[in-house]
Amino acid sequence: MRRTLLFSLLIMLAGHTFAQTHLEEAAEALEEQMERLGEQLEAAFEARWVGWEERPWLGLRTESVTAEKASRKGWPHRYGAYVAQVLAGSPAEQAGIEPFDYIIAVDGEPLDRFHDLKDLMATKKAGQPVTLTLIRNGTTLEVRVRPGYRSDFFRKTSWRRPTILGLMASGAPDARGVPVKVVPGSLMDRLGVRDGDRIRAINGREITDWQDLRIAALNLAPGDEVVVTIARNDTTRTLHGTVGKKGGATRQWCEPQGQGQSGQRPWLGVEYTHPADWKLEYWHIDNPHGILVTRILPGSPAERAGLKTMDYLVGINGEEVSEETSFTRLLLRHQPGDRIELALMRKGARLTLPVALASANERTTPGPLDDCQRPFLGLQRSDDLEGRPGIRVDIVPGGTAERAEMQDGDILLAVDGYPILEWSDLTIVLRNFQPGQMVEVEYARNGQRQKRRGALTSRAEAKNCPDCNCDQATTAALSNEQLSFRLSDGTSEDAKRVKGLLGRLATADYAAALPEVEVIHQADGILVRLYSPSPTDAAIWLIAPDGRVRYEFEMASLEGVNEDLIKRELLPHGTSTLVVLLGDRFTLKRLKSD
Repeated sequence: MRRTLLFSLLIMLAGHTFAQTHLEEAAEALEEQMERLGEQLEAAFEARWVGWEERPWLGLRTESVTAEKASRKGWPHRYGAYVAQVLAGSPAEQAGIEPFDYIIAVDGEPLDRFHDLKDLMATKKAGQPVTLTLIRNGTTLEVRVRPGYRSDFFRKTSWRRPTILGLMASGAPDARGVPVKVVPGSLMDRLGVRDGDRIRAINGREITDWQDLRIAALNLAPGDEVVVTIARNDTTRTLHGTVGKKGGATRQWCEPQGQGQSGQRPWLGVEYTHPADWKLEYWHIDNPHGILVTRILPGSPAERAGLKTMDYLVGINGEEVSEETSFTRLLLRHQPGDRIELALMRKGARLTLPVALASANERTTPGPLDDCQRPFLGLQRSDDLEGRPGIRVDIVPGGTAERAEMQDGDILLAVDGYPILEWSDLTIVLRNFQPGQMVEVEYARNGQRQKRRGALTSRAEAKNCPDCNCDQATTAALSNEQLSFRLSDGTSEDAKRVKGLLGRLATADYAAALPEVEVIHQADGILVRLYSPSPTDAAIWLIAPDGRVRYEFEMASLEGVNEDLIKRELLPHGTSTLVVLLGDRFTLKRLKSD
């Protein structure tokens, strides 16, 4: 009996040892597998940027469609690429590809749930013809196209902004068309479209939903002929007209939101800009209406939520920004204290971040940094590269770049994974870091890409004077309360400059003065008083000397008198520009600090 028990115990111990050994082996195998997966993901991310300028490029913007729409159209599946826009002069235009085409295969290889158009094109070479299989007006076609090099179009792409049709939803689309309401004075109103009409086609293109209407608007320009087919009272009518010189611009039709006293308006706490189309193309961002964060204000909801500079914000609570609905408009639908979900792009990945909004009364302004606080990469600008990403740099002794073994003439490509396309990108990226933090620098020398990782130095450390008294320029600056500000009229040259910065002004006319606009310099800031006898959209921007939007406020359907105060602490040093848009006209003032 004792021998039997001993034998059983030995078997149990052996089994336990065997199981433990297998568990340890399985854990090691899993760890190795995870390490390989991490390496593969890193390699995939690197491949996204390496050789970017040599990748094949068609010059298309495409969208996905729903399964219901694909079925309604008679398409084989919903995984194709629905062409929304074709860039003028691009390989796609030269090959005859048109908006509303539905691409389903590349060289016979079908698009599916795992392989979209970009995936299949990534396996091709620029300059070598490919065959695209597409569906146009119910007919399957094969189109031969010779992709170009992205570098041929880099910094040169200019996507057309959509024409404002002046339509609102009035029920769900069905087989009879898309039911609409019409904005008075709009393009569709002038053509004769009326409330309750159903849009069936525009310029011969079938309109089945609001996606089709948006694509139609993207492909209309000032001076274009427009033919609209509508259904009205069980009859079909055809309306003819021409897009006006302002591209159909009229008053917007959004309900007024978040207006009134500044304390009732929500505050996120970012400064931002609208990046150029060629940058969005490089970042693989399809929505051109978002905003690029250039600064996070201290103590703001954005800072608490973990937003970073170079984040590209594209939506709130599941609703995407568009030509008709800017990010500011989406934000103004909420109140201080509301929790929202921000949709954004960061380093090529789409993320969502929860944010608790604060009140506009809580706005802060970034204070001056001394040399201990200012990160110092140690680079001087040599030149931006025409036709490809990166900036050529010279090295400043004592900085992080020198420690990373960079040399004069190297091409800086990325900092901590953020692509550097021009010098301003570097300035913006460095605002995410503080001296002492580890940062990865990627650069090219003689065609070879290299990476180095090191701690960011401060200006004081680079100058070898940690007491921060090395530079007479670091003496304390005057506070805003001590500075005086002077208002003066803007010029036509200023108007041209701000038109290039603010897309909303593209179709607006400049006026040296508007009797409905009054700008008043007060002790606590700049008061802007607006008057409109009928509902009119208005907007106010304050543009800092470096070209960034420091303050923005939009008012939908303004009627009567409205006032907005730009607080003194928000007014930047130097010469900034105050821009006021009222309807389809804008005026501006120069604001200079002494």
